Amino acid sequence: MSGGAPDGWARPARLGDVAEINPRLKSDLSADDEVSFVPLAALDIETACTPTVETRLVGEVSTGYTPMRDGDILLAKITPSFENGKIGQATLGHRYGFGSTEFHVVRPRECLEDRYLLHFLRRSSFRLKGVARMTGSAGQKRVPVNYLAETRIPLPPLPEQRRIAAILDHADALRAKRRQVLAHLDSLTQSIFHDMFGDPVLNPRGLPISELDDLIENGRPITYGILKPGPDTPGGVPYVRVADMQGGGIAASRVRRTTKAISGTYRRSLLREGDLLMSIRGHVGRFAHIPPELHGANITQDSARLSIPCAATSVYVRAAMSTTGLQHWMARHTKGVAVRGLNIGDLRRVPIPVPPDNEQFEFATLVRCVDTQRASMQAALAADDELFASLQSRAFRGEL
Repeated sequence: MSGGAPDGWARPARLGDVAEINPRLKSDLSADDEVSFVPLAALDIETACTPTVETRLVGEVSTGYTPMRDGDILLAKITPSFENGKIGQATLGHRYGFGSTEFHVVRPRECLEDRYLLHFLRRSSFRLKGVARMTGSAGQKRVPVNYLAETRIPLPPLPEQRRIAAILDHADALRAKRRQVLAHLDSLTQSIFHDMFGDPVLNPRGLPISELDDLIENGRPITYGILKPGPDTPGGVPYVRVADMQGGGIAASRVRRTTKAISGTYRRSLLREGDLLMSIRGHVGRFAHIPPELHGANITQDSARLSIPCAATSVYVRAAMSTTGLQHWMARHTKGVAVRGLNIGDLRRVPIPVPPDNEQFEFATLVRCVDTQRASMQAALAADDELFASLQSRAFRGEL
């Protein structure tokens, strides 16, 4: 239907009246029966299900964990998992299960279709309102059960609920296929690298080895950046954090700015278009090339600038250092307890097999083709996400 919902399309109902919230486990299970166990991490945000559950004995998990049944809707109630959308359906290997105490469990009654309920709860507006209702101390806030119970859900007849759920399931499946293609493209560069050059640590072709520092531009040594960038400063100098390095690139819209004075103190770490950036603290070994709009920006102490004068060599070095072999090399040299990091001295000594220039150019050309396909697929996925959000909104207004 279109043009707005007809009168009386769906009477709103309190979720607490049409679903059981955190129900008790009603079964005759004995202590040595097997059940599924669902840690918080097992609930996948993208697929909205629990693809990797464990098997435990009832006696091991029946006390102190959250009971659930196959098909129940699970919501991570703690920050930041709830805000990030960790909401899905329990897909268990057994009829019954137990899980993290940080789950709310919602079990629809006969008048409510489970997939319809799932899509309703996965809306961003539901999460935003839930965040506003969270209680507890900073970093340990949780969605209270009364927020769920009081939430009002449109309740059309069951056939209409199933029709809406089927449309949203289909649209979500299309997004999932896009993500699968993106995952394939993400691994394709590494596959091409291994086909052409092999493991850089084993170096099966016997290529000459250079330390990373030998490949860096004269006058622009490997360096980290600003220690204390201060508060975000409108009109200031942009600086890239590790958190801004996403999906192999930089989320430029999230980049913060520091004062010109602070950035000027760290002129050594100013960026140019095409520089390679690497995270060296926390998530060691994350990479991104600097886009034109961030020319002249700066970085933080958690990342290092690798200025490699030849663009093809820079692409090759990034792929080499992303291999399992060199990632393990860097992990062995990563130090620290609370915050682990790779120091600049060790980074400069990373051993890089160096193939002939023509092979580096050939590899870089292939990578550019993959990157073009990835950018196209990312744009298509963004459009799919926007369409899906629109469908969600219209679905629960009776406009589908």
